[in-house]
Amino acid sequence: MDPKIYYRFFRYFSVFFVLTVATICRADIDNWTATWPTPSAISQQQANEGLAASVVCCQQLAGLLYQTVEPGKQLQIEINLDSPSYPFESGKSFFAAYKLPENANSLTITLYSIAGKTVFKPTVMLMDSQFRVTRLLRGNDFQYRPAKGFKGDSLDGQFRVDRSLPGNPLNETYMVLYTTEDDRQGETTLLHPAKAYALARHNQPPAIPDPVAKHSAVGVLQLRIAQENKSFGERADYVPPAVVYPSAAPAPASTPALPETQDYYQQAIKQALAKGDMAKALRLAEEGERAGVQGIRTFLLERIQPKP
Repeated sequence: MDPKIYYRFFRYFSVFFVLTVATICRADIDNWTATWPTPSAISQQQANEGLAASVVCCQQLAGLLYQTVEPGKQLQIEINLDSPSYPFESGKSFFAAYKLPENANSLTITLYSIAGKTVFKPTVMLMDSQFRVTRLLRGNDFQYRPAKGFKGDSLDGQFRVDRSLPGNPLNETYMVLYTTEDDRQGETTLLHPAKAYALARHNQPPAIPDPVAKHSAVGVLQLRIAQENKSFGERADYVPPAVVYPSAAPAPASTPALPETQDYYQQAIKQALAKGDMAKALRLAEEGERAGVQGIRTFLLERIQPKP
């Protein structure tokens, strides 16, 4: 081949390759920079004062204003001084409430709480169609993830919502995002950008203090809801029972349980609810009924029904 033709071909190919890569990278950059939110600029003190002065919206979880969300969507959520507040058992909090897709496959939900000078430490409450609490995601369910690429510092969590039993009234239908009084007293240490840069280049990070994000009553979050391709046979941390709550308790066993057995099931249910494990509490109630523990289902319902 003529060297001039070879050189010309190589030059044109190189230019085409560079332009193609640049276009792809630019699209990726635009996607991240266009969607990654800016942290809240409201100070922790302003947020606390605003929360204390706020008037609660309602007295029951069923009375919250639930926004409908669709799978495949990405939402930027601003919980601010104008957001509604509610007296949760863990303390008064601003919140955002959503109704999850019902006629869909199982869902994968990813939540990012954007960190800056402050950060909103989230708690996620999931409820069935009758506003009975099924799960509480909190604490270690949301982990700090340092900034990487075009993603900023954030507290991240991901969970699945089971839809293996379409139409089941016990399916998780409602979701509330809020924070607790205890979490608002804490803080999250962030990775200093200079340290992150050094670590990315496999160098020794500088000996400088890391910034701290104080936990706040307000914040900016990003919510992503993805619908999985298949739902049959899938499982999540909470799998709704294939039965509905009866209007009357089933007939007890012919032989009533001993007091020790009744105490065991009541304590076990309390412990499961304290950990936010609604599925385990339901199983314990069903086992207790079969064991002859009278009133165990009522015992459970009294502890998960919204308090007036």
